[in-house]
Amino acid sequence: MSTFLGVLIVIGKILLVILCIILLLVCLVLFVPFRYHIVTDGDSTKGPSVRADIRLSWLLQLIAFDISVRKGIEGEADGMKKELLICGISPSRVMKNRAQKKKEKTKEKKKEQLEQIREEDPQKYEELRENALRKKQQKEEERKRKIEEAEAAKKAEAEALQEARDRKEKLKRYVKMKLGVLRRAIIAGNQTIRVAFAWVIYGITVITSSSGYIFSMFSDFLGKVREFRDKVWTITGFATDPRTQTALALLFDKVKKLLLHLLPKKASGQVDFDCGDPCTTGQVLAAVSAFFPVYGGRVRINPGFGDVFYADGNLDLRGRLFVFYVIFQVLTLILNKNVRYVYHFYKESKEAG
Repeated sequence: MSTFLGVLIVIGKILLVILCIILLLVCLVLFVPFRYHIVTDGDSTKGPSVRADIRLSWLLQLIAFDISVRKGIEGEADGMKKELLICGISPSRVMKNRAQKKKEKTKEKKKEQLEQIREEDPQKYEELRENALRKKQQKEEERKRKIEEAEAAKKAEAEALQEARDRKEKLKRYVKMKLGVLRRAIIAGNQTIRVAFAWVIYGITVITSSSGYIFSMFSDFLGKVREFRDKVWTITGFATDPRTQTALALLFDKVKKLLLHLLPKKASGQVDFDCGDPCTTGQVLAAVSAFFPVYGGRVRINPGFGDVFYADGNLDLRGRLFVFYVIFQVLTLILNKNVRYVYHFYKESKEAG
């Protein structure tokens, strides 16, 4: 009995430790902020050239994700690179180095085996060498064949598109010619054309009058008008409903708070720009000035009012994100009764439509 109780106590302690670890991880995720650091440098007079380094980190950079963007930088390849770092170590780089070492080790081992075969059985070595050369030649021929097939398919597609364009243009010219002939015949008073038009109008009249087509078409039209009217009234009533207005106001408020929470807390640098038109430059400057409380005194904005477009400068932005704050804002939005009313209305409208 005492042994059974001892086992239960051990299991309970293990579960308690696991629970404490889970709670610790949850608290770390909720209350330790995710930070971002953005460094950019650009010069429109050099191509243009853009350099941007973005680091997303968590728990004193224990886990970090780096994004590097380069374009037009001398001595550096254009493109974007991504890398995950755990305790300053890149798992992808480690796996790549390990795979490279394994490949080199396999290559060395294979080379040693070939040397051994060469010493023991030269004839077999020559056969293996010829087989390797044959396989290499086959791979090269297969690669060339695939390239030729791709080029042939591309050429065939281009020819098909050109043929379709030519056929469309030919049909267009044919229709235009026939319409011109018909127009000239009508203007000239061609009796055959007039008789044909009279018979067409007579046939349409007989069909519509005998089958009641006009009445059914008019009824369908009225039904569509009523349906459209009902939808307009429903949407208008929904938009003017106080619950909808309250839900939209709450949504805008939550989005505003989240954006303010995500804005950089530290910023430095300067931006020199000219849109090439004083009017456009003034409009951009007016839009940027709305964020003056965020960057004022830390980032210098130097507009130019000339006739040449350029954009130069550098920025250093730092900010953070608390997960618990985002979850709190999202939950208060989702649990609001007015928001739930808007969601159910949208769901019912979608099912009905």
